[in-house]
Amino acid sequence: MAGRIVDILQHVTVRSKIYGDVLLVPLLKRDGSVPVLGLYFAAHWSPPCRGFTPILKEWYLNFKQSDNRDKLEIVFVSSDRSDEEFEMFYHEMPWLAFRDDVELKVSR
Repeated sequence: MAGRIVDILQHVTVRSKIYGDVLLVPLLKRDGSVPVLGLYFAAHWSPPCRGFTPILKEWYLNFKQSDNRDKLEIVFVSSDRSDEEFEMFYHEMPWLAFRDDVELKVSR
């Protein structure tokens, strides 16, 4: 299953505050392995999301200081209604984000 997900995401570009717009898979494989990928579905207009984001951010920043820091990456998947909402909400986040031109489709 993991190999299949890597294949699906092979050509997906994400927004990185450090590297700019980059391909997701090469960024994840920078040390030769693929970490656990956490997809954070959220929106600025959602009060529960706005409440949870600071908690996740604090946990993530602490995790990134640990010896396991390269074993997990989070990617924000926005449900915001506008680019302005996305930018305002993503500004608070230290992790990656799918670019707004990425369309994720899930099938069973």
